[in-house]
Amino acid sequence: MPFIENFQEFKERMGCDCVRTEKGWIFENGGESDTQIHHDPPDDPAALLTRQVKFLRIKTRKAEEEFQQWQSNIVTQADYARHGAGPPPVEDELRVLERLRDIVFRLREKVDHAESTLYDLQGPSMSDRYREQRDKERAAANEIQQRAMEIQI
Repeated sequence: MPFIENFQEFKERMGCDCVRTEKGWIFENGGESDTQIHHDPPDDPAALLTRQVKFLRIKTRKAEEEFQQWQSNIVTQADYARHGAGPPPVEDELRVLERLRDIVFRLREKVDHAESTLYDLQGPSMSDRYREQRDKERAAANEIQQRAMEIQI
C-alpha cells in the first residue's frame, strides 16, 4: 500500500528550506512537490544537483528582488526627505540593505559552484560541443587565411 502524506508532512520530512516554483515547491535538498504529489530527492547525483541548482536560482532571484525593493524604498524615502516630505531613512535600513547584499553575493557564489559541479558531472552539453568545434574550425580558417595573405608575388 502506498504511503500517503499531505504537503505539510512532506515539508516537515524534508526538513529544509523550500521555495515556490511555477508548478509547486522545490526543496533545498532536491525534493519537489506540487502539494499533491511529492518527490523525494533523486538518487542520481546529476539529477539531484539539477534540482538544487533550480532551488538556488529561484532563491537568488527572490533575494535580488528583495534587495532591489529595499534599495528602492530607501532611495524614495531619502528623496522625500530631501524635499521636506518626511523623515530620512534610518541607519538600520542601510544595514538591512547591506545584509541583503551579502546574502545575494553568497547565493550567487553557491549557484556558480553548483553549476560548475553539475557541468563536471554532466560534461559539456551538445551546444557546448558545437561551440567548441566551431571555435576550432574558426581558428584553423584564421590561420590558413593569415598564411595565404603572407604569400605574396
